[in-house]
Amino acid sequence: MLAALAKRLRPQPFEPGTKLIAQNARADELFFLIEGHVDIAVRVGNAPSHRVSTVEPGTVFGELALFGHAPRTADVVAVSTGTALVLDREALDELAKDAPATHNALVMAVGASLAERLRRANAEIRALSR
Repeated sequence: MLAALAKRLRPQPFEPGTKLIAQNARADELFFLIEGHVDIAVRVGNAPSHRVSTVEPGTVFGELALFGHAPRTADVVAVSTGTALVLDREALDELAKDAPATHNALVMAVGASLAERLRRANAEIRALSR
């Protein structure tokens, strides 16, 4: 099952300051961070971007690539040297066609990760509201 996914991933090394995702760009790649750290930063209007989180190795980011063609909601910028494995839209579509069980498992895992992030964000909002 993992072999079907692994053969479609391309390594993307990066250096500090590399912008892996640009806010408002097309969401056509899913990233698996295997080494290094990246910051997620959001811009509102013309204001400077604001870091909202740091992503650690073992984390997936760029999930919008799985769930439609909406623009990216944040910048993702490397804060250290590292490597991500990238699954682009074409490879994702191939995975769905050629290995549907693997594709479904990937979607479920990413969905679980998003649900956990939402739970944490809700907890932070509740804490700030007190």
